[in-house]
Amino acid sequence: MKSPFFVLFCVLCSSGILHAQGGHHALQLSVGWNKNHLKDVNFSPLNYAQNGGIYALGYTRIGEGEKSIFDAHVNFLANDLTTSDYDHFTSSLLVGNFHASYLRKVNTLGSMPLYLGGGYQFNINYLDFNDQDAFSFLIVHGLHLKSSIVRPLGDKAKLTASIAIPIVNLLVRPPYNGMDEELDRNAGRPLKLITNGDFVSINTYQSLDFSLAYQFQLSKRLSGVAIYAFGYQNASVGDRFTQFQNQIRAGLSYQF
Repeated sequence: MKSPFFVLFCVLCSSGILHAQGGHHALQLSVGWNKNHLKDVNFSPLNYAQNGGIYALGYTRIGEGEKSIFDAHVNFLANDLTTSDYDHFTSSLLVGNFHASYLRKVNTLGSMPLYLGGGYQFNINYLDFNDQDAFSFLIVHGLHLKSSIVRPLGDKAKLTASIAIPIVNLLVRPPYNGMDEELDRNAGRPLKLITNGDFVSINTYQSLDFSLAYQFQLSKRLSGVAIYAFGYQNASVGDRFTQFQNQIRAGLSYQF
């Protein structure tokens, strides 16, 4: 039996393809700065901070008459974690996120269209100290509810606010200190490794993704974008994992 997350992902992608008539498509590339606060008790009792660059790529399809939105985006960062407690305990952090959502227009608040829908998200956080002397990770596959509201700012600009909250999650965590036979067996089977987890409720895993995007049309096909994004994750299955992310990104969007 196929995973419900895989099935929904296929449905979301099919929706974008089947509704390709009319409307328009856009590819977006942005880079920026990420400020990360993280504590993974499975890895260390210390509180860590991270500051560094982040890279994002996105695809959006606006349906005919702006009645629907299909959105898929991925972002990635790799940088050092630091702690104020011990300078020599600097560790590495790798973060990757993929979200895909399909939204329908449900109302108009004044001149602002309101969209509701849902989608699939995949989050991965990997921490490493001194080439795996100690390491930990958190991987989440989730189905989320999402809402977006768009405020036009004249003829050439708009402001979009979006929020996504997960409702069903598959959580993958390593054992304490990351070493066991199961990890060794699946070391050469990455798909098995990243999906071998447990379904968790909102009582044991919470997250929130919020973004505020300003877009200004530069030409018929090209727009500039500025984005603020906030992300939160908290898992209390086994050893607690808590993360806050603040991002500021800027980039270009090409419409076709």
